[in-house]
Amino acid sequence: SIAERQFSLNTTLGFLSARATGRRVVATFRLARAARVALRIETPGGAIVRTLPSRSIAPGDVSVSWRGRRGRYVFSVTATNSAGAVELATPFRLR
Repeated sequence: SIAERQFSLNTTLGFLSARATGRRVVATFRLARAARVALRIETPGGAIVRTLPSRSIAPGDVSVSWRGRRGRYVFSVTATNSAGAVELATPFRLR
């Protein structure tokens, strides 16, 4: 049997990267469409270390910096708009 299904791909958020220098990390990502963006710093186990205030951001390249303590972390970005929510995460290490 054959089943037809429709789906959509939300490409609002992309190209997330995090570069750490010493105890500071700069995360960059690109928004293809305007979205409400929530940013979190987490441990690799998922515990939230820091939540940055969510805000509406216009399409384009975005850069966010954070200064923390030594250790391994995950930078998580969630973008929500009329197309739905999409989340990307990337690990980084502060020395």
